[in-house]
Amino acid sequence: MASARKLNPYEEERRRSGERRCREQTCRRCGRPILLGLDNDVTAMTARADPGLLSAAEELLARADGRRSYRLRRNPRSGDDLWLRDRWQIKGEPANPHGGLWAVRVVGEHRCELRSEP
Repeated sequence: MASARKLNPYEEERRRSGERRCREQTCRRCGRPILLGLDNDVTAMTARADPGLLSAAEELLARADGRRSYRLRRNPRSGDDLWLRDRWQIKGEPANPHGGLWAVRVVGEHRCELRSEP
């Protein structure tokens, strides 16, 4: 039997509280703002995403670059949740950040771009 993956303190706290809400933080490596949250209800992993909303074309470019994409879904009880998107969701519900009531807000996985000091 395989041993269970050790949870980091953030995952432990979220699972204990039953809360999936993502929150804004600063990346420890590059200092840029990110969204940090769990990517699912069951067997969740920690998701780090850039806060800028993506269009359908930008989501495809991010995926081609090897980055995951997440749907930013409103939860009336706790705020915004991150949901990992797969090829079926990308095709069936394309990113559309300006769709009003039918908006599909999508963000891309954060990838550090270390700043060079001038």
